[in-house]
Amino acid sequence: MKKAFTAALAFGTALLCLTGCGNKFVGDWECTKVKINGETYKARDFKEETGYDIEDYMQITIDKDGTGSLTFEDGDFETDFEWESDDDSITFELDDDLHHNDEIKGKLKDDELVLKIEDLTVYLSQDGESDDDDDDDDDDDGDEKGSRRSKSKLKSANSSAKLVFTTVERTVADMIADGENMSEIHSLDYPKKISELDTSDEIENAVYEAMKDNGDDSGCYVYWETDSTGGVTFAQFGEETDGMIGQYPEPETDPSNDHDMGYEF
Repeated sequence: MKKAFTAALAFGTALLCLTGCGNKFVGDWECTKVKINGETYKARDFKEETGYDIEDYMQITIDKDGTGSLTFEDGDFETDFEWESDDDSITFELDDDLHHNDEIKGKLKDDELVLKIEDLTVYLSQDGESDDDDDDDDDDDGDEKGSRRSKSKLKSANSSAKLVFTTVERTVADMIADGENMSEIHSLDYPKKISELDTSDEIENAVYEAMKDNGDDSGCYVYWETDSTGGVTFAQFGEETDGMIGQYPEPETDPSNDHDMGYEF
């Protein structure tokens, strides 16, 4: 009964704490490039032509519950939407028509979300970085936006690390209460992808069940360490495509060891 309650609680927490790793589209997207009638405009040229900062031309927030919001032309147009994805393709069903369209289709190409709206093609990025090498107009406001994005990613990664920590902690407590041998309580030897956790092991299986909705093949890594008494020292969560390591406890400090999580860590 106690184990069933623990598993249910861990699963419920997972729904609240999962990061965008589970679905490649989930997150905040900003416009970085626009193609109009076959002509491509990047940051500087686009502002000269339209008066809009390119990142304010279109912004999209895609939530993991299948909903989201879109702002267009610096907030002159705003609408909510529902979305569905299939591999690298996504479809938005808009609450309000944009350029007489109540449906927009997009595709993920090289980490860019590309939307086609009649003669307009909009390119969006989750990190908001334009590929316009000639655009040297960096300012404090841009730095502040980048800082907010980084803090948001770190907060999300820290939340997932906390879920790993609490899952291991509860599982170890159950094992000790059931009189299991302390040798069965262990740290990971190295960071493991969620899909590579050993489900025949009680602790690794508990973490797998709590974290698997992050996506079995998404490249998300977990790691934890326990001490000689079975206490959890710390836990970490990372995504190989993101470069961000979340840690619990003490999430504001540098990661507590020097291992690599994925190829960019």
